[in-house]
Amino acid sequence: MKSVVLSLEEMANSFCLLMANAYRLIEDGEKLSAARRHTGAVGSFQAAVLEIIRGHLIAEAVLLEDDDADGWDRFWEDQNDRARLLRILEDQIHDKMYRDQRAHERYQRGLSLLPLEFVRISFDGRLFLPPGGDLAGHENIEAAARSYYEYVMGLFHAFNFYGLPNPATQIQTFWGLRMAARNAKLVG
Repeated sequence: MKSVVLSLEEMANSFCLLMANAYRLIEDGEKLSAARRHTGAVGSFQAAVLEIIRGHLIAEAVLLEDDDADGWDRFWEDQNDRARLLRILEDQIHDKMYRDQRAHERYQRGLSLLPLEFVRISFDGRLFLPPGGDLAGHENIEAAARSYYEYVMGLFHAFNFYGLPNPATQIQTFWGLRMAARNAKLVG
């Protein structure tokens, strides 16, 4: 089966949708935290992180050629695989986010929560476990929610430092990225 190739217009639109949804999920998490429903808040923050990573994948796909079947197959596989999304976060995004030791230390507590599942009950082969399990060393779910919130806000701002994008300007950005990559191939 041939993978779907996205147009620049659809990539710009989807990037904006993903970032707006991430922002909405963060706001939902804030409201849940205020209502002292911290597990739900962390679940919202966790879902926001995945949307931001998917936005990163869209921005990377701008550089794919239409006939790069392997690249597009990998793109679509990555979009829907939580474990792969978290590896992409660690391998491609964190280096950009943690430009100095202070930033790394600031987000470390939230970072420790990433592998945990907060939106469903899990089974460890013996027992059903509540969302989050041991909370990665956090003293309670409220502390975990605060750490995750700080982390997700840092991640969101790393991608949206000028505010939420809009499709009209995002397509210009994506077009510029694509042209720069193609021109680099011609001269390099």
